[in-house]
Amino acid sequence: MSPELSFFPARELCSVTLTGPDLATADAYATAALAMGAGARDWLTSLDGYNAALIDVRGGCWSSPGWYCDDGTGGTNDG
Repeated sequence: MSPELSFFPARELCSVTLTGPDLATADAYATAALAMGAGARDWLTSLDGYNAALIDVRGGCWSSPGWYCDDGTGGTNDG
């Protein structure tokens, strides 16, 4: 944590993966989403041309509408 900040980064997510037309932008978006935590879902869904998959600390997965995500229970996009 930076001493200038009065908050801790989110810790709900283990992994954020994005695909899209520009690798550097997808990497930046994934980094930002990881820092945002579970609240990043709406933002990720709004990114035109990019699809995302998240894995949370409990092993659950979520994916944007353009990406299939199976958490082993047969559920997708379940949060």
